[in-house]
Amino acid sequence: MNHCLSAAIALLDTLPPDQRMPELEGDLQADLGDILTATDAGGSEGSAAAYQRAENAYQVAGSARGLFRARLGLCNTACGRADYAAARTHVERLLASSRAELPTLTSQSHCFAGVVDVFTGRIIEARDHFERCLATTPEPGLPPSFDVHRYARGLSSICLAQLGHLGAARKAALGAQPSGRTVGDVFAGFGAAFGWLMLRDRERLESLADHLIDIARENAFPVFVPLARLYRFALVRGREAAAVTTELRETFDQYRDNRLEEMKSLPLGILAEIHAEAGELDHAERFLEEAFQHARNTGEHVFLAELHRIRGVLAVARRPRADADAERAFREAMQTARAQQARLIELRAAVALTRLLRGSAARDVLRPLVAWFVDSRETGADVIAASELVASA
Repeated sequence: MNHCLSAAIALLDTLPPDQRMPELEGDLQADLGDILTATDAGGSEGSAAAYQRAENAYQVAGSARGLFRARLGLCNTACGRADYAAARTHVERLLASSRAELPTLTSQSHCFAGVVDVFTGRIIEARDHFERCLATTPEPGLPPSFDVHRYARGLSSICLAQLGHLGAARKAALGAQPSGRTVGDVFAGFGAAFGWLMLRDRERLESLADHLIDIARENAFPVFVPLARLYRFALVRGREAAAVTTELRETFDQYRDNRLEEMKSLPLGILAEIHAEAGELDHAERFLEEAFQHARNTGEHVFLAELHRIRGVLAVARRPRADADAERAFREAMQTARAQQARLIELRAAVALTRLLRGSAARDVLRPLVAWFVDSRETGADVIAASELVASA
Protein backbone atom coordinates (compact mmCIF):
# COMPACT_ATOMS: atom_id res chain seq x y z
CA MET A 1 0.00 0.00 0.00
CA ASN A 2 2.75 2.49 0.87
CA HIS A 3 4.42 1.78 -2.51
CA CYS A 4 1.15 2.61 -4.28
CA LEU A 5 0.82 5.88 -2.35
CA SER A 6 4.43 6.81 -3.08
CA ALA A 7 3.79 6.17 -6.78
CA ALA A 8 0.65 8.31 -6.68
CA ILE A 9 2.57 11.14 -5.01
CA ALA A 10 5.29 10.93 -7.67
CA LEU A 11 2.62 10.99 -10.38
CA LEU A 12 1.32 14.33 -9.11
CA ASP A 13 4.58 15.98 -10.13
CA THR A 14 3.96 14.97 -13.76
CA LEU A 15 0.46 16.48 -13.96
CA PRO A 16 -0.37 20.02 -15.12
CA PRO A 17 -0.64 22.59 -12.30
CA ASP A 18 -4.02 22.66 -10.60
CA GLN A 19 -5.22 24.52 -7.52
CA ARG A 20 -6.42 21.23 -6.02
CA MET A 21 -2.98 19.61 -6.23
CA PRO A 22 -1.55 20.80 -2.88
CA GLU A 23 -4.49 19.46 -0.89
CA LEU A 24 -4.46 16.17 -2.81
CA GLU A 25 -0.74 15.83 -2.17
CA GLY A 26 -1.36 16.56 1.52
CA ASP A 27 -4.01 13.82 1.65
CA LEU A 28 -1.69 11.28 0.02
CA GLN A 29 1.24 12.18 2.27
CA ALA A 30 -0.94 11.98 5.37
CA ASP A 31 -2.28 8.58 4.21
CA LEU A 32 1.32 7.43 3.76
CA GLY A 33 2.16 8.63 7.25
CA ASP A 34 -0.81 6.72 8.69
CA ILE A 35 0.24 3.50 6.98
CA LEU A 36 3.88 3.81 8.03
CA THR A 37 2.76 4.49 11.60
CA ALA A 38 0.65 1.32 11.62
CA THR A 39 3.28 -0.95 10.10
CA ASP A 40 6.50 0.49 11.50
CA ALA A 41 7.47 2.25 14.70
CA GLY A 42 5.17 5.18 15.41
CA GLY A 43 8.13 7.52 15.63
CA SER A 44 9.90 6.31 12.50
CA GLU A 45 11.62 8.83 10.29
CA GLY A 46 9.48 7.77 7.33
CA SER A 47 6.15 8.51 8.98
CA ALA A 48 7.37 11.79 10.48
CA ALA A 49 8.71 12.93 7.09
CA ALA A 50 5.41 12.04 5.39
CA TYR A 51 3.41 14.06 7.91
CA GLN A 52 5.83 16.98 7.55
CA ARG A 53 5.39 16.95 3.76
CA ALA A 54 1.62 16.77 4.32
CA GLU A 55 1.77 19.81 6.60
CA ASN A 56 3.74 21.75 3.98
CA ALA A 57 1.23 20.84 1.26
CA TYR A 58 -1.78 21.70 3.39
CA GLN A 59 -0.16 25.02 4.27
CA VAL A 60 0.02 25.87 0.57
CA ALA A 61 -3.58 24.69 0.09
CA GLY A 62 -4.79 26.77 3.05
CA SER A 63 -6.56 23.72 4.51
CA ALA A 64 -7.10 24.12 8.26
CA ARG A 65 -8.52 20.62 8.58
CA GLY A 66 -5.61 19.17 6.63
CA LEU A 67 -3.12 21.00 8.83
CA PHE A 68 -4.86 19.58 11.89
CA ARG A 69 -4.56 16.05 10.50
CA ALA A 70 -0.87 16.46 9.65
CA ARG A 71 -0.06 17.96 13.06
CA LEU A 72 -1.95 15.14 14.76
CA GLY A 73 0.34 12.74 12.91
CA LEU A 74 3.41 14.77 13.83
CA CYS A 75 2.34 14.71 17.48
CA ASN A 76 1.90 10.94 17.32
CA THR A 77 5.30 10.35 15.73
CA ALA A 78 6.99 12.69 18.21
CA CYS A 79 5.49 10.63 21.04
CA GLY A 80 6.64 7.46 19.28
CA ARG A 81 10.24 8.60 19.50
CA ALA A 82 9.67 9.97 23.05
CA ASP A 83 10.31 13.55 21.93
CA TYR A 84 7.69 14.93 24.28
CA ALA A 85 8.88 18.53 23.93
CA ALA A 86 8.13 18.41 20.19
CA ALA A 87 4.85 16.59 20.86
CA ARG A 88 3.79 19.34 23.27
CA THR A 89 4.49 21.98 20.62
CA HIS A 90 2.25 20.13 18.15
CA VAL A 91 -0.45 19.73 20.83
CA GLU A 92 -0.49 23.46 21.51
CA ARG A 93 -1.12 24.08 17.82
CA LEU A 94 -3.91 21.48 17.79
CA LEU A 95 -5.57 23.11 20.80
CA ALA A 96 -5.27 26.55 19.20
CA SER A 97 -6.83 25.27 15.95
CA SER A 98 -9.76 23.61 17.68
CA ARG A 99 -10.44 26.78 19.70
CA ALA A 100 -10.20 29.15 16.74
CA GLU A 101 -11.58 27.43 13.66
CA LEU A 102 -12.21 23.70 14.15
CA PRO A 103 -14.47 23.27 17.20
CA THR A 104 -15.64 19.85 15.97
CA LEU A 105 -12.07 18.62 16.58
CA THR A 106 -11.95 19.77 20.21
CA SER A 107 -12.21 16.17 21.42
CA GLN A 108 -9.18 15.10 19.39
CA SER A 109 -7.02 18.02 20.52
CA HIS A 110 -7.75 17.43 24.21
CA CYS A 111 -7.22 13.70 23.82
CA PHE A 112 -3.70 14.14 22.46
CA ALA A 113 -2.92 16.89 24.98
CA GLY A 114 -3.82 14.33 27.62
CA VAL A 115 -1.54 11.77 25.97
CA VAL A 116 1.49 14.06 26.23
CA ASP A 117 0.65 15.04 29.81
CA VAL A 118 0.15 11.49 31.05
CA PHE A 119 3.41 10.27 29.49
CA THR A 120 5.32 13.10 31.14
CA GLY A 121 3.75 12.49 34.55
CA ARG A 122 1.43 15.50 34.61
CA ILE A 123 -1.36 13.33 35.96
CA ILE A 124 -3.85 16.01 37.04
CA GLU A 125 -3.50 17.94 33.79
CA ALA A 126 -3.88 14.73 31.77
CA ARG A 127 -7.04 13.77 33.65
CA ASP A 128 -8.52 17.21 32.96
CA HIS A 129 -7.77 16.96 29.23
CA PHE A 130 -9.33 13.51 28.99
CA GLU A 131 -12.44 14.78 30.80
CA ARG A 132 -12.75 17.60 28.25
CA CYS A 133 -12.23 15.12 25.43
CA LEU A 134 -14.98 12.86 26.73
CA ALA A 135 -17.34 15.79 27.25
CA THR A 136 -17.25 16.62 23.52
CA THR A 137 -18.57 14.55 20.63
CA PRO A 138 -15.60 13.75 18.39
CA GLU A 139 -15.76 14.19 14.65
CA PRO A 140 -15.36 10.65 13.24
CA GLY A 141 -12.54 9.55 10.98
CA LEU A 142 -9.67 11.54 12.45
CA PRO A 143 -7.34 9.80 13.01
CA PRO A 144 -8.59 7.08 10.61
CA SER A 145 -9.94 3.84 12.14
CA PHE A 146 -9.65 5.45 15.54
CA ASP A 147 -12.18 5.80 18.35
CA VAL A 148 -11.03 8.92 20.17
CA HIS A 149 -13.29 8.43 23.18
CA ARG A 150 -12.23 4.84 23.81
CA TYR A 151 -8.58 5.82 23.47
CA ALA A 152 -9.11 8.63 25.97
CA ARG A 153 -10.92 6.29 28.38
CA GLY A 154 -8.04 3.82 28.24
CA LEU A 155 -5.42 6.44 29.04
CA SER A 156 -7.63 8.14 31.63
CA SER A 157 -7.72 4.82 33.50
CA ILE A 158 -3.98 5.32 34.09
CA CYS A 159 -4.55 8.78 35.59
CA LEU A 160 -7.53 7.71 37.69
CA ALA A 161 -5.74 4.65 39.05
CA GLN A 162 -2.65 6.60 40.02
CA LEU A 163 -4.76 9.32 41.63
CA GLY A 164 -6.45 6.66 43.75
CA HIS A 165 -9.88 6.78 42.11
CA LEU A 166 -9.90 3.03 41.67
CA GLY A 167 -13.59 2.50 40.92
CA ALA A 168 -13.53 5.19 38.23
CA ALA A 169 -10.31 3.70 36.82
CA ARG A 170 -11.93 0.28 36.47
CA LYS A 171 -14.93 1.83 34.74
CA ALA A 172 -12.67 3.73 32.32
CA ALA A 173 -10.58 0.64 31.55
CA LEU A 174 -13.71 -1.41 30.90
CA GLY A 175 -14.97 1.36 28.59
CA ALA A 176 -11.75 1.11 26.57
CA GLN A 177 -11.84 -2.66 26.09
CA PRO A 178 -11.63 -3.55 22.38
CA SER A 179 -15.11 -3.84 20.88
CA GLY A 180 -13.79 -4.84 17.46
CA ARG A 181 -10.57 -5.98 15.86
CA THR A 182 -9.16 -2.80 14.28
CA VAL A 183 -5.99 -0.77 14.72
CA GLY A 184 -8.08 1.64 16.81
CA ASP A 185 -8.92 -1.24 19.15
CA VAL A 186 -5.20 -1.89 19.61
CA PHE A 187 -4.53 1.71 20.64
CA ALA A 188 -7.48 1.89 23.03
CA GLY A 189 -6.67 -1.52 24.47
CA PHE A 190 -3.12 -0.59 25.37
CA GLY A 191 -4.32 2.34 27.47
CA ALA A 192 -6.70 -0.01 29.28
CA ALA A 193 -3.91 -2.56 29.75
CA PHE A 194 -1.78 0.04 31.52
CA GLY A 195 -4.78 0.85 33.70
CA TRP A 196 -5.22 -2.83 34.67
CA LEU A 197 -1.49 -2.96 35.38
CA MET A 198 -1.73 0.03 37.70
CA LEU A 199 -4.71 -1.62 39.41
CA ARG A 200 -2.83 -4.94 39.61
CA ASP A 201 -5.74 -6.82 38.13
CA ARG A 202 -3.78 -9.75 36.73
CA GLU A 203 -6.72 -11.66 35.28
CA ARG A 204 -8.01 -8.74 33.21
CA LEU A 205 -4.51 -7.68 32.19
CA GLU A 206 -3.54 -11.12 30.89
CA SER A 207 -6.84 -11.61 29.06
CA LEU A 208 -6.59 -8.21 27.38
CA ALA A 209 -2.93 -8.72 26.46
CA ASP A 210 -3.73 -12.01 24.71
CA HIS A 211 -6.51 -10.28 22.77
CA LEU A 212 -4.25 -7.38 21.79
CA ILE A 213 -1.64 -9.79 20.45
CA ASP A 214 -4.27 -11.41 18.22
CA ILE A 215 -5.73 -8.21 16.78
CA ALA A 216 -2.31 -6.57 16.30
CA ARG A 217 -1.26 -9.56 14.21
CA GLU A 218 -4.53 -9.55 12.27
CA ASN A 219 -4.04 -5.92 11.32
CA ALA A 220 -0.39 -6.39 10.30
CA PHE A 221 0.52 -4.07 13.16
CA PRO A 222 3.66 -5.80 14.48
CA VAL A 223 4.96 -2.87 16.52
CA PHE A 224 2.83 -3.68 19.54
CA VAL A 225 2.99 -7.50 19.60
CA PRO A 226 6.11 -7.78 21.81
CA LEU A 227 4.82 -5.00 24.06
CA ALA A 228 1.57 -6.90 24.57
CA ARG A 229 3.56 -10.02 25.45
CA LEU A 230 5.47 -8.03 28.09
CA TYR A 231 2.15 -6.84 29.54
CA ARG A 232 0.99 -10.48 29.52
CA PHE A 233 3.61 -11.39 32.14
CA ALA A 234 3.88 -8.04 33.94
CA LEU A 235 2.36 -9.26 37.22
CA VAL A 236 4.01 -12.67 37.52
CA ARG A 237 5.92 -13.16 40.75
CA GLY A 238 7.92 -15.80 42.61
CA ARG A 239 8.51 -19.09 40.80
CA GLU A 240 6.45 -17.93 37.83
CA ALA A 241 8.84 -15.02 37.37
CA ALA A 242 11.87 -17.32 37.33
CA ALA A 243 10.22 -19.42 34.62
CA VAL A 244 9.72 -16.57 32.13
CA THR A 245 12.77 -14.30 32.42
CA THR A 246 14.61 -15.74 29.41
CA GLU A 247 11.50 -15.52 27.24
CA LEU A 248 10.88 -11.93 28.35
CA ARG A 249 14.41 -10.84 27.53
CA GLU A 250 13.97 -12.26 24.02
CA THR A 251 10.61 -10.50 23.75
CA PHE A 252 12.16 -7.21 24.82
CA ASP A 253 14.84 -7.58 22.14
CA GLN A 254 12.00 -7.81 19.59
CA TYR A 255 10.38 -4.74 21.14
CA ARG A 256 13.67 -2.86 20.95
CA ASP A 257 14.02 -3.77 17.26
CA ASN A 258 10.81 -1.83 16.58
CA ARG A 259 12.53 1.38 17.75
CA LEU A 260 9.41 2.50 19.62
CA GLU A 261 10.62 4.80 22.41
CA GLU A 262 7.20 5.92 23.68
CA MET A 263 6.51 4.61 27.22
CA LYS A 264 9.74 2.59 27.11
CA SER A 265 10.32 3.08 30.83
CA LEU A 266 7.26 0.89 31.50
CA PRO A 267 8.48 -2.40 29.92
CA LEU A 268 11.95 -1.74 31.30
CA GLY A 269 10.49 -1.34 34.79
CA ILE A 270 8.38 -4.47 34.34
CA LEU A 271 11.47 -6.46 33.36
CA ALA A 272 13.48 -5.07 36.27
CA GLU A 273 10.86 -6.08 38.84
CA ILE A 274 10.32 -9.55 37.38
CA HIS A 275 14.06 -10.24 37.30
CA ALA A 276 14.40 -9.00 40.88
CA GLU A 277 11.60 -11.39 41.87
CA ALA A 278 13.42 -14.21 40.09
CA GLY A 279 16.69 -13.41 41.88
CA GLU A 280 18.43 -12.40 38.64
CA LEU A 281 19.68 -9.20 40.16
CA ASP A 282 22.29 -8.21 37.58
CA HIS A 283 19.69 -8.32 34.81
CA ALA A 284 17.27 -6.40 37.04
CA GLU A 285 19.86 -3.69 37.70
CA ARG A 286 20.62 -3.33 34.00
CA PHE A 287 16.96 -2.92 33.01
CA LEU A 288 16.28 -0.52 35.86
CA GLU A 289 19.21 1.74 35.06
CA GLU A 290 18.15 1.85 31.40
CA ALA A 291 14.64 2.83 32.52
CA PHE A 292 15.97 5.68 34.66
CA GLN A 293 18.23 6.83 31.82
CA HIS A 294 15.26 6.87 29.44
CA ALA A 295 13.18 8.86 31.93
CA ARG A 296 16.01 11.39 32.41
CA ASN A 297 16.64 11.77 28.68
CA THR A 298 13.00 12.15 27.62
CA GLY A 299 11.08 13.52 30.61
CA GLU A 300 8.88 10.41 30.56
CA HIS A 301 7.82 10.46 34.21
CA VAL A 302 4.52 8.56 34.25
CA PHE A 303 6.30 5.52 35.71
CA LEU A 304 9.04 7.37 37.61
CA ALA A 305 7.72 6.82 41.14
CA GLU A 306 7.33 3.12 40.38
CA LEU A 307 10.94 2.99 39.16
CA HIS A 308 12.11 4.33 42.52
CA ARG A 309 9.98 1.71 44.29
CA ILE A 310 11.45 -1.04 42.09
CA ARG A 311 14.92 0.23 42.97
CA GLY A 312 13.95 -0.35 46.59
CA VAL A 313 12.68 -3.86 45.76
CA LEU A 314 16.02 -4.61 44.13
CA ALA A 315 17.90 -3.27 47.16
CA VAL A 316 15.80 -5.46 49.47
CA ALA A 317 16.76 -8.46 47.34
CA ARG A 318 20.42 -7.64 48.10
CA ARG A 319 19.84 -7.55 51.87
CA PRO A 320 21.06 -7.10 54.48
CA ARG A 321 23.75 -4.77 53.22
CA ALA A 322 21.37 -2.61 51.16
CA ASP A 323 18.65 -1.76 53.71
CA ALA A 324 19.58 1.92 53.79
CA ASP A 325 19.47 2.04 49.99
CA ALA A 326 16.06 0.38 50.02
CA GLU A 327 14.66 2.87 52.53
CA ARG A 328 16.02 5.79 50.53
CA ALA A 329 14.47 4.42 47.32
CA PHE A 330 11.05 3.82 48.89
CA ARG A 331 11.00 7.32 50.37
CA GLU A 332 11.99 8.79 47.00
CA ALA A 333 9.15 6.83 45.41
CA MET A 334 6.71 8.26 47.95
CA GLN A 335 7.97 11.81 47.43
CA THR A 336 7.76 11.51 43.63
CA ALA A 337 4.26 10.04 43.79
CA ARG A 338 3.14 12.73 46.24
CA ALA A 339 4.35 15.46 43.87
CA GLN A 340 2.20 13.91 41.12
CA GLN A 341 -0.72 13.39 43.55
CA ALA A 342 -0.47 9.69 42.66
CA ARG A 343 -1.93 8.33 45.89
CA LEU A 344 -2.03 4.70 44.77
CA ILE A 345 1.68 4.68 43.91
CA GLU A 346 2.50 6.50 47.16
CA LEU A 347 0.50 3.86 49.06
CA ARG A 348 2.36 1.06 47.27
CA ALA A 349 5.73 2.55 48.17
CA ALA A 350 4.61 3.16 51.76
CA VAL A 351 3.63 -0.51 52.10
CA ALA A 352 7.10 -1.52 50.91
CA LEU A 353 8.72 0.91 53.37
CA THR A 354 6.60 -0.35 56.27
CA ARG A 355 7.50 -3.96 55.54
CA LEU A 356 11.17 -3.00 55.41
CA LEU A 357 11.26 -1.05 58.69
CA ARG A 358 8.69 -3.14 60.62
CA GLY A 359 8.10 -0.40 63.18
CA SER A 360 5.25 1.71 64.48
CA ALA A 361 6.81 4.83 62.96
CA ALA A 362 6.60 3.27 59.50
CA ARG A 363 2.96 2.31 60.11
CA ASP A 364 2.27 5.90 61.11
CA VAL A 365 3.33 6.90 57.58
CA LEU A 366 1.00 4.32 56.09
CA ARG A 367 -2.05 4.99 58.28
CA PRO A 368 -3.24 8.33 56.77
CA LEU A 369 -2.87 6.94 53.26
CA VAL A 370 -5.03 3.95 54.11
CA ALA A 371 -7.53 6.26 55.80
CA TRP A 372 -7.92 8.31 52.61
CA PHE A 373 -8.80 5.21 50.58
CA VAL A 374 -11.17 3.93 53.26
CA ASP A 375 -12.91 7.31 53.56
CA SER A 376 -13.18 7.49 49.77
CA ARG A 377 -14.59 3.96 49.65
CA GLU A 378 -11.90 2.90 47.23
CA THR A 379 -10.51 -0.63 47.39
CA GLY A 380 -8.14 -2.86 45.50
CA ALA A 381 -5.19 -5.21 46.00
CA ASP A 382 -2.87 -2.47 47.27
CA VAL A 383 -5.47 -1.02 49.63
CA ILE A 384 -6.24 -4.45 51.10
CA ALA A 385 -2.54 -5.21 51.64
CA ALA A 386 -1.99 -1.81 53.26
CA SER A 387 -5.04 -2.18 55.52
CA GLU A 388 -3.88 -5.60 56.70
CA LEU A 389 -0.43 -4.23 57.45
CA VAL A 390 -1.83 -1.37 59.53
CA ALA A 391 -4.21 -3.74 61.36
CA SER A 392 -1.32 -6.08 62.26
CA ALA A 393 0.31 -3.41 64.45
